[in-house]
Amino acid sequence: MTDFRARSRAVYLPTDAHWVDFWTGQPVPSGWRNAPAPYDAMPVFIRAGSIVPFGPDVQYVGRSPADPLTLRIYEGADAEFTLYEDAVDL
Repeated sequence: MTDFRARSRAVYLPTDAHWVDFWTGQPVPSGWRNAPAPYDAMPVFIRAGSIVPFGPDVQYVGRSPADPLTLRIYEGADAEFTLYEDAVDL
């Protein structure tokens, strides 16, 4: 559901985990909450213990290697991560 000119949105974060605000890095309580949603920053919440890879924007697969690769690690729970990089002939 959308509301014209809304600046916040009701979201539910499951209670079986801890959560982190992507933009601020601050812990966020689970359950229902009213999340700020300005035009320039969509509300994004990361489950504690997540490992999120970030790389450069690419237009298609063979364009360039995905370097540098940045891993953001959100503490608060145990996690595993397997990075698989396929060889690309350029």
